[in-house]
Amino acid sequence: MPSDTASAVYRWVAGLVAVAAVAGWGSFFFLSASSASVQEAHAQTVQQLQQERSRLGEELGERRAKAAEIADLEAKLAAVRSDLARVTQTHEQAKAALASVQSELAAGRAELASRREELAAVTRDLTQVREELTAAEQTASVKASGNVQKRKKSAKRTGKRTRRASR
Repeated sequence: MPSDTASAVYRWVAGLVAVAAVAGWGSFFFLSASSASVQEAHAQTVQQLQQERSRLGEELGERRAKAAEIADLEAKLAAVRSDLARVTQTHEQAKAALASVQSELAAGRAELASRREELAAVTRDLTQVREELTAAEQTASVKASGNVQKRKKSAKRTGKRTRRASR
């Protein structure tokens, strides 16, 4: 029986070695399939990360371009604000000048109205003087024509006297 025992032990050992070999090869294939899928997963992850990096690089470029555009717009806005302040100041100065000119205009209009009243008074006085002068001229004309007739009569009388005297 010892040989039966040795043979049984040998069979057990051979069976265990065969089971261990099958288990080893099975785990090798399982692990290598698993390792291949892990490597494939890592490769996909790396590819996704590279794509994400590329996308983020493009987005960063776009944001930098937008930041430059915003900086340009801010500079333009500052220039417009400066222009607005200058225009506002000029507007205020123009309003002050306008107020001054308007007060001068009002004073000029008041003086013009006063001068017009003076002119109207002088015109009335002149008209009155002309009327008086016309009346005086008419009176003088009537008196002069009366004097002329008196002189003619007196000349006729003196002419008759001189004729009488010369006769």
